[in-house]
Amino acid sequence: MAPDDWRLAGLSVIDDRDQSSLVAASSTLTLERFVQRLEAYRTAVASAKGTVTNSALFDAISDVRWFGPEDRLSDALRSRIAAPDLGDPLVDIDIELWYPRNLGDGSDQDEAYRWLAIVRTAFADAGTEVDQHLDHDIGLLLLRVRTTLAVVARIATLGEIAAIDLAPSFGLASSEVDSIEINSLPAPRPATDQLPYVAVVDSGVSASHPLLTEVLYEARTLLPTLGDPADECGHGTGVAGIAVYGPTEDWIADYVAGIAPEPAARLISYRVLDHQNRFPRDVLWERAVADAIRAAAASGATIVNLSIGNEDGAQTTRRATRCAAILDQLARELNLVIVVPTGNSRSDSRGFASDPRSTTRYLKHLVESEDRALLDPAPAALALTVGGTAGGEGRLRLGEVALGRGRDPSAITRRGPGTGRGVKPELVAPAGTLAWNDTIGAVERASLKRLVLSHAADSLFARDLGTSFAAPVVTNAAVRVRAEHAAISGCLVRALLLQSAVMAPLETDHLAAVAKTAADKRRLSVLGHGTVDAARAVHSSDNRAVLIDDTTIRVDSVVVYEIPLPEVFFNPGGTRGLDVALAFDPLTRYRRQDYLGSRLFGFWFHGPTVEDLVRILGQADDDELEASDESLPNAQEDTSDEIREQPDSPAPAPTRQRRRSEIATPGDANSLSELAKWRKVTTPGTTTMADSANILMRWRGSRALDRELGPTALLAIRSTGRWSPVDREDRLGVAVSVGYEGKDQAHVYAELKARIAVQVPVEQAIRVRSET
Repeated sequence: MAPDDWRLAGLSVIDDRDQSSLVAASSTLTLERFVQRLEAYRTAVASAKGTVTNSALFDAISDVRWFGPEDRLSDALRSRIAAPDLGDPLVDIDIELWYPRNLGDGSDQDEAYRWLAIVRTAFADAGTEVDQHLDHDIGLLLLRVRTTLAVVARIATLGEIAAIDLAPSFGLASSEVDSIEINSLPAPRPATDQLPYVAVVDSGVSASHPLLTEVLYEARTLLPTLGDPADECGHGTGVAGIAVYGPTEDWIADYVAGIAPEPAARLISYRVLDHQNRFPRDVLWERAVADAIRAAAASGATIVNLSIGNEDGAQTTRRATRCAAILDQLARELNLVIVVPTGNSRSDSRGFASDPRSTTRYLKHLVESEDRALLDPAPAALALTVGGTAGGEGRLRLGEVALGRGRDPSAITRRGPGTGRGVKPELVAPAGTLAWNDTIGAVERASLKRLVLSHAADSLFARDLGTSFAAPVVTNAAVRVRAEHAAISGCLVRALLLQSAVMAPLETDHLAAVAKTAADKRRLSVLGHGTVDAARAVHSSDNRAVLIDDTTIRVDSVVVYEIPLPEVFFNPGGTRGLDVALAFDPLTRYRRQDYLGSRLFGFWFHGPTVEDLVRILGQADDDELEASDESLPNAQEDTSDEIREQPDSPAPAPTRQRRRSEIATPGDANSLSELAKWRKVTTPGTTTMADSANILMRWRGSRALDRELGPTALLAIRSTGRWSPVDREDRLGVAVSVGYEGKDQAHVYAELKARIAVQVPVEQAIRVRSET
C-alpha cells in the first residue's frame, strides 16, 4: 500500500521493508478506531452485508497487533534478560529509533528530536549515552548507551524505539591472527612480586613464548620419563595463557592495537603429560597429579588448574572417583583452590540425526545420556568444576550450523551431578563447540574453537576446543580474587567466585517433559550456577554489596548471621535479592557412600529471633532438615492486600489465600514448621545443595518486604555431622551478595557500609555471628 493510503486512514508508515508495513497512529484512540473499522469491514465481508469502504487497504492487512518489547529486542538481548542477575554489570547497547516520516507538516526533524529526548529521559538516571548518530536524510537515529539489563527491559516498552541490540563485538579475523608477528606487538608486561602464584598441572608450557617468558616463575616435571618440562603438544601452553591473562578473545584486539595484556598471576608449570597429551604408561596418573600439586603448593601456589580428564573414568555411580578423592584431600590439607573441567565428550555423533532438529537435539542427549557423565577428577567435591559453553572463535563453513551459540552448553561438555547428589559443574565458561554439517549429515569437529597461546615456534596463537580451556577462565578469576585478598582462605575464594556467577539460560524445551523441580536439577547438572564474572567476584558495586566472612564452623553446630537490608527492600517496585555462597572443606573418604563427613544446610529468614533459630535448627537432624524444603508453602504471592508476604520464588506458582491466623508476625517459634512462615525460598533449595561443598542459593523478590519484621535478614547455617568427629572445625567461606534492580536509584553499597561500620569495607564484615 502507498503511504498516502495509510495517511488517509489516520496512520503513518514508519517501516515498510520485508514486503510489509509497520504503521503508527498519532494516538491510542486513533489506532483503536482504526481497529474497530477493520473488524467492522471483516464482519461485513463475512456476512455479505453492509457497505464496504477502503476495501483495498483492509484486504492488504494480514494481522494487527501491538509492536512490543519482543519485537524491539534482539535474540541475544532477550536471552540475557531472560536470565537476569542482580548487580549485572553494565552493558553497551545500540538503540535505533523510528524516524517520524509522513507527518505531512514538515516537522519531521522536530519530532525526531522530541522522540530522542523521550528515550534519553528514560535512562537518564540509570545509564550513560556513549555515542550518537543522527542522519535526517536517510531517517536514521542511533544511540549507544551504557546501562543495565534491567533498564534495557524497561525502555524496550517505549513506542519511539524501533530496535535494541547489544553493541557488536568485532574480533580479529582468523587471517589477522595467523599473520601476527611478535615484532609488531608491544613488549609483554612482567609479573610483579605482589601477584599470586597459579599452578598449571598439564603438558608443560612453552617457556619461550613472549607472553609467558615474563610471568613464568617455575617450570618442572617430576616424571623422569618426560625429562624436559617443555610443552610438546600445546595443551598446557593454551591453558596457561588463559589462566594468567584471561580469555584471549577479550584482549587480543587491544594487544594488536598496542596495549599489552596485564598478567593476573605468576605462573608455575608442572608437566605430567607427554607429547600426545597423555600420562606416560609407566606412571600412576593419580600419583603424578598428587606429587605435582604438592610440589606446586610448596613453591607458593594457592590456585591450581588441572585441565585433565580420564576418558575411561566417567562417574557411572554416585560414589567418589579416585583422583577426585585425592584432590579433595589436597584442597583441604593445603588450603588450595583447585579448578577442574567436566571433561570432553567423545560421542560426537550420538544423539544426532540428519535433520534440522539435530542442532538442538544434542542438548537432550547431554542431559539424559549416561555416557555424558563427568570424567575423573571432575566429581571432586572441594574443587570447582567447570563446564563448557559454546562461545568460540572461528567461522562456520558452507552447510555448517553451530551446535549452540554464546552461553548455550557446548556440544562437547559433560554434566553432573557429582558424588552423592552434589551440584556439578558449579560454573561454566566458553569451551567452543562443534557444528552440524548438513551436506554430509554428520558432526564436524573442526568448527568454533577458543583462541589460545601457541607452543609452536612459528606462531603466537592457535585454536583449540574443549572444557580444558573453560576451566582456566575460572582459574583466572580465582587469581584475581587472590590478588585482591591475599590472606583469605581457599574456601572464601571459592565462595566469592560462586556469588559472582551470572545465570546462563537453558531452554525448558531442551530439558524434556519433566516436572519443574527435575528440570531445575537438569539445568544445574549442565550449567551449574552460571558463568563466572571476575569483576563481580572482586568488587561490590553501587547497587550490589558483597559481605564476607572467613571463618570455621564446628560440626553439629549452628551459625547465624544478621544481614542488614537496604531501604529499597521495603519499598514497592524493582527486584531485590540475596545470593548466599558457602564453601567449606569437610572430611572426605573415598570408599564411603556418605562421602562428605559433614554437610551444610543454609537458610535465610526475615522475622524470627536469632535465639529461636539456634535452638530449633540445633535440635533438627538430617531428615528433618531435608524435609523442611517440602514443608514450605507453594504460594509465593498473596492476592489480599491485608496478607503479609510469603517467601518469594524465581518461578510463578499457584497462589492460595492465607487466614489471618497464618500471617507471619515477629515472635517466638518452637519447631521447623513454625519457622517456615518467615523463611525465604531459595533456588536451588537447601536439600539440593546439601551434598555440595560449594553452595550457592539465590532468592529474588518482586514484592516489598514487611518493615514490621525488622531491618535485617538472618542467614542460618546448620552443620550436621555424619562421621566427622563432633569437635572438628571445618573451614568456611561465606559471601552474601545483597542487590537491587529497579527504576529507583539504589545506593546499596554505601548504605550498608554506613550501617555496618564506617571504618570497615562492606566486603570485610557481617554483623553478628552466633554459634552453638
